[in-house]
Amino acid sequence: MPYSNDYYHFVKQLNPHIINTFKAMIETGKTIENKKLSEDQIQQCLEAVILWEKIHIPSEKHTGYLPKKCIKNKNKSKQIEISPQKILISPHSNSGLKNT
Repeated sequence: MPYSNDYYHFVKQLNPHIINTFKAMIETGKTIENKKLSEDQIQQCLEAVILWEKIHIPSEKHTGYLPKKCIKNKNKSKQIEISPQKILISPHSNSGLKNT
């Protein structure tokens, strides 16, 4: 996706703390003030993270990076079907997690 020169320079100047905040917001769908993000806001954060990583870190450290070896072996691997499980979080249990 082509970016404007202004946007590129804006994202380039962001610091790692801001990028990590964007990642947390993408993951939770909420701002640090716990307000719900719109789909557009999530998309904007994601685009900024992707561009920032492209500018500042090697591709093998990008979020979601898969080594070529994994991609080549993808067709050779067996498919594993995982059935969904409901996990309850209990504040009174030792681990906090219970499978049901």
